[in-house]
Amino acid sequence: EIAQVVADVAEETYHQVNAQLGPPDKHHYLQKIAIIMEDSSDYALGFASSFPHRVIRISLTAPTAKSFDMKFISWLKIVITHEYTHIAHFEMTAGPTTALHALFGQILTPNALQPMWSIEGLTVYNETKFTTGGRGIDSRYDMYLRMASLENQFSTLDQISGYYLTTWPDGTAPYIYGQSLIHFIAQKYGEDKVIALSEIFCEYPYLGFNYAIKKAISLNLEELYQSWKDNLKEKYQLQAQKILSQKELTSSKQLTKYNYWVDYPRWISTAKGDKIAVRVSTPHSYPFIQIIDPLSPSLAFAPSSTKNQIQPQPQPLIKRTYGSDSSFSLSADGSKIIYAKLDDYEQFYRFYDLYLFDLKTEKETRLSEGLRVRDPNWSPDPENPQIVTVINQSGTNNLALINLHSSNSSINKTQHTYKPITKEDIVYLTDFRDGTQLYQPSWSPKGDMIALSAWRQGYQDIYILNLDFNNIGNSDLQPIFCDKSTDLSPCWSPDGKYLFFASDRTGIYNIFAFSLSDKKLYQITNVLGGAFQPDISPDGTQLAFIEYHATGYELHLIKMDPQPNPNQWTEIETEIEIECMGPQIITTQQNTTWPILEREHQSNSLDISQKINYPIHSYHPLTSFWPPTYWIPTAQLAKNNLGIGFSTELKDVLGFHSLPLSITYGLLNNNLSYNFNYYNYSHLPIINFYLSGDTVLASP
Repeated sequence: EIAQVVADVAEETYHQVNAQLGPPDKHHYLQKIAIIMEDSSDYALGFASSFPHRVIRISLTAPTAKSFDMKFISWLKIVITHEYTHIAHFEMTAGPTTALHALFGQILTPNALQPMWSIEGLTVYNETKFTTGGRGIDSRYDMYLRMASLENQFSTLDQISGYYLTTWPDGTAPYIYGQSLIHFIAQKYGEDKVIALSEIFCEYPYLGFNYAIKKAISLNLEELYQSWKDNLKEKYQLQAQKILSQKELTSSKQLTKYNYWVDYPRWISTAKGDKIAVRVSTPHSYPFIQIIDPLSPSLAFAPSSTKNQIQPQPQPLIKRTYGSDSSFSLSADGSKIIYAKLDDYEQFYRFYDLYLFDLKTEKETRLSEGLRVRDPNWSPDPENPQIVTVINQSGTNNLALINLHSSNSSINKTQHTYKPITKEDIVYLTDFRDGTQLYQPSWSPKGDMIALSAWRQGYQDIYILNLDFNNIGNSDLQPIFCDKSTDLSPCWSPDGKYLFFASDRTGIYNIFAFSLSDKKLYQITNVLGGAFQPDISPDGTQLAFIEYHATGYELHLIKMDPQPNPNQWTEIETEIEIECMGPQIITTQQNTTWPILEREHQSNSLDISQKINYPIHSYHPLTSFWPPTYWIPTAQLAKNNLGIGFSTELKDVLGFHSLPLSITYGLLNNNLSYNFNYYNYSHLPIINFYLSGDTVLASP
């Protein structure tokens, strides 16, 4: 069923992009494009290649709002548009490159030599142009450029021309800057100039990209870049002046300076006072969980500090917490941390699984294998060994309760008292089968409600699940409001009367509070960058959150009134969009079977009507294995011989079979050298046959 939807989306996208870049008979060639759908990982992935075959690989797992605008209706439409634009763009040829492509085949892709900001900029431009979402209208991408402009920390042209930047914003720089530059060219000079730029370059790649830019818009690269920066500075200075005129900026205390990405603040009570646990990512270390002391923000808090240490050292508490899309949670008694880690499963899969860390013994225990589970949140009841969490299945998320079994209150170093999770421990709270995405569920202080952020059909909103423990299958799930704003990371006030969350509803991400009693919405922070991931201290006197700077995401802290006074906050009017209001979403209990076993039975209706009933047939590798799609001329200079020949590779689109080969003819010795190296990857063990030799040909 998903394949049928993908085929419809691909056909639509094919005609849209070709109409923009030029018909196939002008720039590229009429051949089938293979689209490979994968459900082998719990992170969003798209990849395109025109060599040796035209292939698009897509992951069914959708992205999160940390990396992507969530206003799209279909993730498949976004990723196929992005990746097919790559293929159509790479295959553009003109003049001499058309002749060379006809001679040598798929290996010639002149536009692949463009700088990465231009390559990725065009694809992000198209994913925004041809869909309802895209990173071109993403509030985060706008935030990145706004702060680079206001703090005068633009990356250089060299830094955005590849994926190799090791400082913020690292490999995303070509996407962030590229989409804005391409949009600037289209807006100021016309979209036809964007296309002309690639048409010129694909015909004369040896003259360089600067030549193509100058011929298309009469500016060189440096002049274009400066003009673009001047335009952004003017735009964002006006925006900053408007923000400052409306409300005073929030004054906060910065607690970290990692100059990269600090995330998921969680308060933890210790004998030395309340601390904040965060997840830290840097380009120079594995991701880790760290405990920060608000009174000594330059140092991290280490629970195992010895008496000989004058001050605690900033050592990671939990190392190598792979995967950036999952939060963590502390037990009600503050003795344990549960988190999801992206890990290998059965050699071919990369899934999130649950781990538990005991703060007393500093021992880590793995709780699941292949469960595809993230964003665990512990019940506020110390006597209730349950967590609520999100489970991913074939691109659809569902909410589940998991019972953790333990005979003791703590893990000791010789015996794991927490048993591995089994399917009997899981109770599903929802039964979505339509591509719904769920994020960061959070228990209310009384444990009778769960708040979460959910993406459904283009809307990312905060939902509240009212639990009915007498009949868990009849629990009631409702949005607090439904609009085009992206609402993330809900957390409760200690008294359970307010729900705090991050939202871009003012055009800039800020922290908001929703009053459950009178349904009023209040703005808590007012920042120029962005405010995310709120978490209230146990006594309600401090609010920890993540604030964005031009150098990355850092932990910040502001003081709060323990008895919230809405009169001190700014009330925000909300508009409920009628088309989003549907029938009440009633959750039903799902069969508690392992996702890895059940994913082929999941449907995934993505609000795209099926147009053609495409035939279904088995995969036949030989149809793409032969004939070869390219060849490379070779020359070989030996001691007493001069050889000329060619090399190529036969390969099917799934990579089950591979046959690199080369043949060289010796001009002086009248001999033929050959190398054949066959691999069969379709089964284990991998099979390899190698044949190499040198034959003297008979004289005429």
